[in-house]
Amino acid sequence: MSQRARPSSTSTTRRLRPHYPVWLRYEVYTTPMARGYWVHNLEHGWIVLLHRRDAPASVVTDLTNAYRSLPADPSAAMPARS
Repeated sequence: MSQRARPSSTSTTRRLRPHYPVWLRYEVYTTPMARGYWVHNLEHGWIVLLHRRDAPASVVTDLTNAYRSLPADPSAAMPARS
């Protein structure tokens, strides 16, 4: 198989990983969410703010404040993950 005929890693990844049919609500989460849900949000043009579980409280506070400073988006009233 020539180099040009090989599928890209992106297309290979898409075939191997399940596609999440729903996305996360537009809100702050205090527990980890499955990657597939927030990746689905990214696929639809959303911005996702993440931090490590061991992030200092100041980082979590700063990210939460950044989220809360964003204007309300009526289109963000989407269904919750199932």
